[in-house]
Amino acid sequence: MKIFTKSIPACLLVLTAALLVQRVSGQSILNPADSVYTYNANAAAGTVTNPNQPANGTIGKWIRTVRMSYSTNEWKCYIFEGMCFRLHFPLGYNPTANDGNLYPLLIFYHGAGEAGPITDNEESMAHGGQTPFQTASDAGTWPGYIIIPQNTNGAWDPTAITRLVGIIHDHEQQAGPLPRYDQRAFRRWRRFLGTALQLSPVYPGFFAHVIG
Repeated sequence: MKIFTKSIPACLLVLTAALLVQRVSGQSILNPADSVYTYNANAAAGTVTNPNQPANGTIGKWIRTVRMSYSTNEWKCYIFEGMCFRLHFPLGYNPTANDGNLYPLLIFYHGAGEAGPITDNEESMAHGGQTPFQTASDAGTWPGYIIIPQNTNGAWDPTAITRLVGIIHDHEQQAGPLPRYDQRAFRRWRRFLGTALQLSPVYPGFFAHVIG
């Protein structure tokens, strides 16, 4: 598997996460057919363009604020315990197929300059969203999921890891167990080497390694 590490200059990369297999035992809220809605503060609360947050411990569909010059419609919008994130599905992914395909998960943590309110989960995609991530996924060079979470203050702490593990667990509860070929995952970080080294031991065995 080719890992693209030269396309984002001045980055700290942490490649981690779980290798997942498709299941059809239930219906997940994470769906490649989901529409991507743009935030409208004037819309009625609870509508698709101004949604309410889901119950604690539950993934909910979410919104974006358009920031990028390229189309981000391939990046579906969700939120979990106050942390919004974008999800890009693997090339050819079919949520109803029972084909046993395994998909790695790459998680990209943005730098301090891309923080934003929970209604704006697109600043986090400023570095890498289109290239290399979307380009590589669409070409099949990266054959897996990509999650880009966004924080509101530019800092990542162990609660971020807890929430991301919670996203995987919530998906398992909704769609059935996700058998793992390997209890590892791929994360990609910018600049936060010290933080990365602090967070990796929070879930030993869940993360693969750090690439600077």
